[in-house]
Amino acid sequence: MSNPSEPRDTLTSKLTHQYIQEISVQAPIKILSPKQWPGGYSGISNAQLQLGNAHNLQEQLNKLPGVVMQQGTMSTNRITIRGIGSRTPYQTNRIKAYWGQMPLTDGDGATALEDIGLNDIGSMELLKGPASSLYGAGLGGVILMHPFSQDGLKRKTSIKSEIGSFGTHSHHAQLNLKNTNSGNISLVGGAINTDGYRQNSTYRRYNATLKGQQVLGAHYLNFLYNFLHLKGEIPSSLDSLDFKRNPKKAASSWNNIGGYEENSRHMLSLGLVSPIKSNWVNAFTVFAKTSTLDELRPFNRLNENRYSYGLRNKLTFTAAQFKAEVGTEIMIDNNNISLLGVKQDNLGQKLNDTEHRRQTYNIFALLEYQPVSKLVLQAAFNYNQTGYRTHDKDAGDDKTEYSYNPVLSPRLGFNYQLSPQTYVFGSMGHGFSAPSVEEAQMPDGSFNKNIKPEEGMSYEVGARYSHPNARVYADVTLYLMRMENLLVTERDAIDQFYGKNAGKTKHQGLEGLLGWDMIKETPTKDLNVTLSYFTSQNKFDTFVDDGIDYKNKHLPGIPRSNTSVQITGHFKPFRFNVNHSYTGSQYLNDSNTKQYTAYHKTNAKASYYFTIHKINATVYLGADNIFDNRYASMVVVNAKGFGNTLPRYYYPGLPFNVFGGLELRF
Repeated sequence: MSNPSEPRDTLTSKLTHQYIQEISVQAPIKILSPKQWPGGYSGISNAQLQLGNAHNLQEQLNKLPGVVMQQGTMSTNRITIRGIGSRTPYQTNRIKAYWGQMPLTDGDGATALEDIGLNDIGSMELLKGPASSLYGAGLGGVILMHPFSQDGLKRKTSIKSEIGSFGTHSHHAQLNLKNTNSGNISLVGGAINTDGYRQNSTYRRYNATLKGQQVLGAHYLNFLYNFLHLKGEIPSSLDSLDFKRNPKKAASSWNNIGGYEENSRHMLSLGLVSPIKSNWVNAFTVFAKTSTLDELRPFNRLNENRYSYGLRNKLTFTAAQFKAEVGTEIMIDNNNISLLGVKQDNLGQKLNDTEHRRQTYNIFALLEYQPVSKLVLQAAFNYNQTGYRTHDKDAGDDKTEYSYNPVLSPRLGFNYQLSPQTYVFGSMGHGFSAPSVEEAQMPDGSFNKNIKPEEGMSYEVGARYSHPNARVYADVTLYLMRMENLLVTERDAIDQFYGKNAGKTKHQGLEGLLGWDMIKETPTKDLNVTLSYFTSQNKFDTFVDDGIDYKNKHLPGIPRSNTSVQITGHFKPFRFNVNHSYTGSQYLNDSNTKQYTAYHKTNAKASYYFTIHKINATVYLGADNIFDNRYASMVVVNAKGFGNTLPRYYYPGLPFNVFGGLELRF
């Protein structure tokens, strides 16, 4: 990199490109190094993303300590980090996610990582807890998905096709339209089709992405466009009897009506990174997203039209021992929801027509100071203002407007290098999550102005160790989170959900990662063993519901522990990996009277690399759930039975299944 004090206008285009690359939106948050980050951190490289099948991110995320991704179907997922987000019934909440500088988290706080294809992710970073004021102060943390892969830019074209059990086949292609020192442009497409293991579980998804980066004089332009269309049937969850006796079955009510969701979505972001004077860089991004959703349920049919837009601006100052970043993010989210009748007496009749508008404003700043080379000190804050406007179109001009009180979330952290191999770190910070529109709206459609944002303080200490000669690395973190105004979802009827605050909770746990490069002779000859582990206790401190005191009860939907052992090897021309995971028991309801037992699961994959007429090729074969264990891949907390039905807690996981594919790189 060039001397930061050298005037930008004296640099050549090539040097400008090298300078901008270091702070470009390719890397949404620039840290000194993972070893020096003052907080919980996990990363997934592009090579690690390729260790499973071509369309499932669950296995890669579940190898990270403190992270749990439960997957009911390809479009029904829930990710929790350190137990945060476990009470959201059928989606991921309380965790923010970005694809480059494009927010994947919508105005309601919901995130759908599965809508981004694996071939559109270069690598991933996870900052755990309310650790990144630059990207809000989400209680669970932030997931940063980098859209560009340097490995992918080295080739002009790549094609991959994969087939698997249950009529599953996927196809992916990437065409690099431009790849020069001044920029790159690529077109990526993908399709996934499956008949599904269960009744009423066919799934079709199509993705197309145009993305690029370009040096424009002293500036750096980047852009992302993504189109998605999917139609997936919904088998829903099962009660205990069907889960044990007939896991292929769909819930009768969903199967009888042929429940499904059909969604089309467009996303666009444009960013410009500009040097200002010698040590200043400004990164400006505008983004927009539109989507339409048609979802058929046993109780009604949902038509949803959503559009959102916003901007991010971040100004960075860098000196020898000091870095400062300050900026703002503004997002406006509009959602028009219509509910239609599906029963014989009201088929097609409009039941409700509501427009929701949510405005979110964030001001953020981060200061990083290195008084000596071994010590990093960090101070940051995020200031948030969130407001709603709800318009019931059936009630004429009846509108409800409400703004939550502003929330200031500070954070302090440090990282100190004890020895050439050892770093210790610690942090404390405040986080919050505003209620979604669904949580803030009562069953009668009125807005609950008494509901409050979920807030909490997080404390963590840890150590990282890496010894290149011994080829050993380790990472251990202890954390404590104290929450208040916990948001819980109540379900009074099959079609009535609403949220309320549930007092105080305490989350505490231990996360650990240990790796050993048993063989590391050349880039084409290595053998690695990695062990990840976490254990946690997540309890109510104060929660009284309908006169029942739940103090010291465990929060449901959070495994007590999770262990993953992975062996990966590369002995040219072969690669292989074997992963065994143990998911601990978890409670299913607040009273802790229902519990789901622990289970084991083993996966493996082997690849063979070869060359045909200058075409690099890979053929591979893999298997999931090798020992055919029966398990629930996702649970529904506090499920209720209506009428004479049993509560449906369980989404059956896939039995033993195989996949194989061929990839060509030109």
